[in-house]
Amino acid sequence: KAVVSTQSTGNTPPPTMKSTVLVLLLLPLLSTGFPATEQDENEEALMSTLLAEFGDELILEEDESEEVLSTEQNPDLPTEDSSDTLPDHFDYREVGIVSPPLKQHGCPSCTFHAATLVLESRMARVSEHYVRYSIQDFMNCAGKICVGSTAGGNWNFLRSTRYIARYEESKYVQKDCLNLPEGCVCGKDDQQNYPNAFNEQFAFMGPTVKTGKGVEKLERALQGGPVLGIVFGGAHALTVVGYNDSKWILQESGGPEFGKFNDGTRRAAWGSDNDKCIQSHAAYPVVFYDYDRANAYYTKGEGVSEAGLVYVDEKKWGVTDKDTADLGSTKNKCAFLGSACKGVVMIGSQFRLVADFSGAGPGDLVNERKTQMVVYLRHHATGKYITLKKRSSKLLVRTSSDKSNAAPFFSSLGRLVSYDYPDHDLVGKTMKKTSPAASPYSRGPDEIWTMSDCVLHNPTTGMALSRIPVKRWSDTVGGRALNLTDPLQRFTVGLSEEWVLTNKIEGEDDSVLRYDRRNNVLVVRNKGDTRFVMARMRWNGRQIVNPSKGWALNSDFSIPNTMFKFGEKEKEVQPVDCKLNTIYPSNYLDLNAKGGVVTSSDPAGGWTFEYADL
Repeated sequence: KAVVSTQSTGNTPPPTMKSTVLVLLLLPLLSTGFPATEQDENEEALMSTLLAEFGDELILEEDESEEVLSTEQNPDLPTEDSSDTLPDHFDYREVGIVSPPLKQHGCPSCTFHAATLVLESRMARVSEHYVRYSIQDFMNCAGKICVGSTAGGNWNFLRSTRYIARYEESKYVQKDCLNLPEGCVCGKDDQQNYPNAFNEQFAFMGPTVKTGKGVEKLERALQGGPVLGIVFGGAHALTVVGYNDSKWILQESGGPEFGKFNDGTRRAAWGSDNDKCIQSHAAYPVVFYDYDRANAYYTKGEGVSEAGLVYVDEKKWGVTDKDTADLGSTKNKCAFLGSACKGVVMIGSQFRLVADFSGAGPGDLVNERKTQMVVYLRHHATGKYITLKKRSSKLLVRTSSDKSNAAPFFSSLGRLVSYDYPDHDLVGKTMKKTSPAASPYSRGPDEIWTMSDCVLHNPTTGMALSRIPVKRWSDTVGGRALNLTDPLQRFTVGLSEEWVLTNKIEGEDDSVLRYDRRNNVLVVRNKGDTRFVMARMRWNGRQIVNPSKGWALNSDFSIPNTMFKFGEKEKEVQPVDCKLNTIYPSNYLDLNAKGGVVTSSDPAGGWTFEYADL
């Protein structure tokens, strides 16, 4: 019988949406031997068919690389829905974010089928933008084409690569791809032909959470999206897409006409052996909305009338039909347009970008208003702010001691974008104009910023992230009173995506933050020390988040036992007196003696990020 593994994966949801889910696990397998009836009473017969067809391919090693979080062991973990009442009937096929069931044929790939479906559905729940993912590309990139595997290992791989192609770009062909001219190509090796589908959804994967036993726990987990389950004693993976008053609705990988209902699904009655197996192993990866990429959030406004609305000039800002295909993609586009877009409105089934709501009266149109999270860049030594001055067709970078003249920027994918002139990025000491239709993923390394020699300060507590000496080569990390002259409070930190915190003391090699799982603390170790897992971090909603665990550092910089939640102001961290430089070439932003903005290879001063919401 197969060994079941439920492994971890990345983050958290927007304020108005529930977090994403994914059920994890299991062994691959299965195919043409499905009897076309419900299977609760035929488990033994079907198991015999599976073992005869695949034999040892069902016996897999468990992946111990990452722990799986459990709601039973960690009651503070999200269970997706904490309301008192749950619907009596629920089916995600009716929501429109479940792809049609494909047939495995003779290819052991049930794990890939179920894990892909769960991920795409949960990403859609969080991002409000549905993209159908490629099972074939997932297998190709993992190097496990029709090979038995655990979902845990597969999900760890996918979370670390952060890549998957759309279904249309790499359709399911099993092992037949070996006979095609291009072979079993992995899309990430050819980004032009196989763009990353994740780039269209402002969300990322966090840790895997087991639902725990109990019908109600699994019902609540399903409110966040489909769950990956296993049946037949751990021999087969499938997708739990809903439930009725006494059974789970299971989508299979036996084709669109499989099963008693001729729709690719079957049922598992509560209390049956399959139900017990599903409850024992059901899990999901938490999915978080990526505020780091958009740096904007939305709130529902009062209904408005169309009269008086001013729409965004779609031609000027390169808005296409794809940009307004659904609510999520429309909000994504609005986020990148800075002050040019104030929110979105829904007219019938059409979404529009709104430049100004002020002239509209009350009405029935559903709308969401944008708030952009911006920063003002203040030179720490002189107190001067970066300002922008429009002269003819040029946008000039200047400085001012008056904050009212300061230019707001929002960061996205390592870029610093002008809020008032969103078709301009700060590149070195100048503002570079880009086409509004250009993909933000196409920017060069000279536009990507990072920070070094940086103090990470929590304004609520007054503390800063600091190394805390315990004994030689064994420092822990926590919060101490802000001290800008203390080298133990100086870190290299990323501006976007995932990064590793490093601290360098004179006379020693760079040291990195690692996670001591046993004691639940961050420790500082030399780069060559691999005894602890490297603690990769990222910004999200101005908090420092560990994607693989899903938590954001507490206000005292300790590790919490709860998941990241957007809007927890007391956990926001401010970069103070940071050297700001482009990745390549490594040019530092600085001021000269006259207060002019320059780039330098040996910067004298750092920059503080002052936060605001516009």
